[in-house]
Amino acid sequence: MALAAMTGCKDDGIDQENPEGPDAPAIEASNGVKGNIVTDPTALGAIINNYSLGATNGGRASEARGFEMPAAPAIPADAKEFDQNMNGGSYKLEAAGEYGLNMNNQSSLYITGKGITINISTSNGKPNKIYIMEGSEVTINNEWGIKGVEIYAYAPLTYTKTDALNLTEEAALYIDRGIDNKDFAVSLDNKTALNVDGDVNVKSIKLMNGDFAANSLTVENAEIVNDFSINVAQYIKVTGDRLSINSNGSIATKCLEVPNGLLDVQNCGEMIIDSYIVAKDMNVLAGGAAISMQEQSLVDITGTLFMPNKKTGFIFAGNESSKVKAGTFKAQAQLNNNLNPPVRTIDDLPGLFNGNVGLKFSSVMDNDGNPVAFGKDVTFTNGGTTILEGDEDIYIPADNDGCRPSDGDKGKDDDEPEPVIVIGGTDAHTHPISATCVDLTGKQAFVSWHKRGTGTGSGSNHEHDGIPYWGCIEVIELTPADTLAVTSYMELKPETAGGAYDFNHVIFDAKTNSLLAMGDNDAKGAIIGKIMLDPTHNFGNVTNNWAGDMLVRALLQPAGDNQKAQGISGNSVVIRENAGKRTLYMATAGGYQTMEYDTDSILIIPADKQHPTPNVGTYSLTGGSAKHIAINDRHAVTIEYTQRPGDIEVEYDEDDFTTALPAAITVWSIDNFPTAYETRWDIPAFAPVYGKNVIAIDGDLIYSCQGNNGVAVYDLQGNEKARWDIPKAKKGAAANGLCIKGGNLYVAAGAAGVYVLDKATLAVKKNNAGADLKYTKQGNASANYVKVADDGTVYVAYGRAGVKALRFTGM
Repeated sequence: MALAAMTGCKDDGIDQENPEGPDAPAIEASNGVKGNIVTDPTALGAIINNYSLGATNGGRASEARGFEMPAAPAIPADAKEFDQNMNGGSYKLEAAGEYGLNMNNQSSLYITGKGITINISTSNGKPNKIYIMEGSEVTINNEWGIKGVEIYAYAPLTYTKTDALNLTEEAALYIDRGIDNKDFAVSLDNKTALNVDGDVNVKSIKLMNGDFAANSLTVENAEIVNDFSINVAQYIKVTGDRLSINSNGSIATKCLEVPNGLLDVQNCGEMIIDSYIVAKDMNVLAGGAAISMQEQSLVDITGTLFMPNKKTGFIFAGNESSKVKAGTFKAQAQLNNNLNPPVRTIDDLPGLFNGNVGLKFSSVMDNDGNPVAFGKDVTFTNGGTTILEGDEDIYIPADNDGCRPSDGDKGKDDDEPEPVIVIGGTDAHTHPISATCVDLTGKQAFVSWHKRGTGTGSGSNHEHDGIPYWGCIEVIELTPADTLAVTSYMELKPETAGGAYDFNHVIFDAKTNSLLAMGDNDAKGAIIGKIMLDPTHNFGNVTNNWAGDMLVRALLQPAGDNQKAQGISGNSVVIRENAGKRTLYMATAGGYQTMEYDTDSILIIPADKQHPTPNVGTYSLTGGSAKHIAINDRHAVTIEYTQRPGDIEVEYDEDDFTTALPAAITVWSIDNFPTAYETRWDIPAFAPVYGKNVIAIDGDLIYSCQGNNGVAVYDLQGNEKARWDIPKAKKGAAANGLCIKGGNLYVAAGAAGVYVLDKATLAVKKNNAGADLKYTKQGNASANYVKVADDGTVYVAYGRAGVKALRFTGM
């Protein structure tokens, strides 16, 4: 007897009156709801955020030298004796003296003598090259600057102008040793290059167009504009009051330091700062770069970090957390309608900080300098971003080269390495909503998302302004490169679909190659939807045979007029297969319901009546809210609140952990669900009341998620056999989802993370090295649902952090 995979989701009910008597629930037919199908890879690229980037993608490998001088060439045997007017070919100069150079038509001059002074007057027919060979002594007497010639210096070089070095008109200077002249003002313009195999210590530098490379750069003030590429292996240190960057080029270095001044990033094509940024103040302004950094990086801004533009920000690679500190953080703020009452807070933190990073700010302001609310309770974060409040901290160790200092109290480090590889992750799509459920087939995952709040824009997306954020279903694929790729997604636009849809969970039906989604709709109340897939298990292109619709059926509703849109929600569904007959067993906030599910029929009653009409089976109503259902070949088991959330006069939301409701577990004969149960027992009240409370049956044992009360195991008579008390160090720790795989029990534990337990004892399992099998570094996002693939990959619907794919090591 085949059974659909275990599923679990969220219950979004509010105060409802129970229907009176056994009257049949309201049933509504529909021809289908038009979906917004996205399959274009260019449109999908922006919604992938991979947190497993290595040095190649998330930064650069550590280098000791920013530029390595090439080996000196041999002097050609046919090199001619020096001629002031060189017109192509090779020349050599050894005799001491002062020489004016007219170089044309790709001439090359090899200097081998001492006491030689040169003045480069013309350079036409580029490239013309001068090689100052080892053992020679050369002075360059070009006070107006060096133009249009490439100079390779393999010996000490003297420049007669002691306070300035100007390169223009495609000039290039390659030096095999450092520059140490604190009076030097260096200026490069018009496709020039200064490449130094050593350290550079000068008064100022202005890089306008070209390339600069060195092992390190120390300067009082610096300006980088236009198209300039910089590669400094160790550090760029500006000791004065400003480093200004307004370039379409790239900057790569290990550490960037402006300890006494302003780091002003107006624009940059690419910034790769491996390890450390420190500044008195820092601006990342409109058009500014995405700043890529390695794991365990530190950004330390003692004054103000100003990030007014949502298109720019930091990207942190790797699994180990980085940290951003600032005295004051300033960014765009808006009214957060998800809170009651609404407050103004930073509106798009995920556009500014991406990857595993902790944020520690003394004060937070909007772009105009007005204080705004900020913290775990009011600020939307994403991915591995977490907000460090009060004494919370992340310890960042010093690097091996002395470039980045250590930071934080090592005793408060909760970021010890964990035996897990974070394969990849998606961001929160284009709206601040929450991933609720995940189901699998092969290397594909199907993910359902909530609707949340009213749209006022997120990132670069403003198509939802003034309307509710709608729910979404994504198809995600694990690629051969061990990253996650969204291959297609489906959204139901409220203006064309009769209100926003909220999806609580989703299951894949292989027999019909379709998805069944449970949730609710503003007009219909609790719904179940069916979406056909193409042969690749994706939302395919709209064709004559498929119009991109989700076929929707309204489910069990309370009695009375205008009650459907009051929050009764579809929470859980499984498919029972018995003697060739398929039946849906469903749990909603209103109760339990079954429905005939013929493989060849459409789920819903279509208006054209061209398809068979499925029979609506038995139903029962709850006095509270049915949360979840699981079945085997003998029993159905359910978990429910015995009191409806709205029946108590208290205000709370899905993040409330102070209000608990009484609950019960019921065992039903598989053939008598949901009219006659075998056993029923009460369990201790738990919170949050809008959590995801998955239940599973394995043989004669029942495993149940009970929010802040952890996980409990019972026999079929209700005797408790084991219990796991959830770690409650973080607010939001709650057992939401679980998955049984072999002898392991995988638990999605809200803000506490993901744990691997022994199925028999509920003890946290250890890997071969004795480390606990857990993942706790996702910050304040909530692990809602977990499924495990046959290859051991653990997929987690991680609330507003999207989806995580994990692989535990040493199991």
